[in-house]
Amino acid sequence: MKTNALYGILLIGLLTACSSEVTPEKEDVTSNQAKEPVNPETDSKETLSITGRVDVSPNARVSIHAPINSYIQDLPVRIGDKISKGQVIAYLEHPDILKLQEDYLTSKSDFEVENENYKRKQELFSSKSISRKEFLEAEKVYSSTKARLERLSAELRFTGISPETVERGILSRIPIKSPINGMLVAIKSNKGKYMAATDEIMTIIDTRDKWIVFQVFPNQLSSIQLGDTITYHTTGNSHKAIVRSISAATSEVSRGVEVICTPMTQQNLNVGEVVFGNISPSNEIVE
Repeated sequence: MKTNALYGILLIGLLTACSSEVTPEKEDVTSNQAKEPVNPETDSKETLSITGRVDVSPNARVSIHAPINSYIQDLPVRIGDKISKGQVIAYLEHPDILKLQEDYLTSKSDFEVENENYKRKQELFSSKSISRKEFLEAEKVYSSTKARLERLSAELRFTGISPETVERGILSRIPIKSPINGMLVAIKSNKGKYMAATDEIMTIIDTRDKWIVFQVFPNQLSSIQLGDTITYHTTGNSHKAIVRSISAATSEVSRGVEVICTPMTQQNLNVGEVVFGNISPSNEIVE
């Protein structure tokens, strides 16, 4: 009996010793894991991918409209054509164009008559051969006729017709000329189509001033500042662009913010082309 009791005491002591040896070992492992330093270098190098498109500044995009209600008589250009300033890009025709020229010629004839009459009345008034009232009446008609002629002359020039040209003969159609050098990117009409003065015929862009517009989510904006450099890729080639503007508003469609960048090189960039960029955030992005 005494032997059994002795064995029991020894067994309890052995189990207690084993238990005390295992517990601190677990604590050491846990403590070491907690003390292991976090590598901030790894976190800050997380790369965010953004998508953008090649565009031009608003001032480099020109909408061509008909200066007067008319029909498209001819469109001697095609999408993708390089356009020179002053080049004829469309011809218009309409009875209103003919009437405008006719009104100008009539007004010019009336003005010549009233101008002579006004000069004659001036002389008569100076010699006191007519009353002041009669002279003022002639002056009023003269001024009104002159104003109408000047208005019609301005309307002709607005439509692209020189008054001197009309004096040599009425034109059956008028040319529309490009106001800039650029590329034709859109045609919104066709031969024979009626165009109101508010309708756009075509769009020309000046390709010398390209932008890259990236769509960035609001929670990524802390990683981008004005003047930063963004690396982007097009058809296997890597390029760089400088951040020049960050929109203050969020798009209702894409839920993103527009970041406008100036590419360091304008070569090999096609307007409308999609590009893919990378940014390295300086702060942790909270999803």
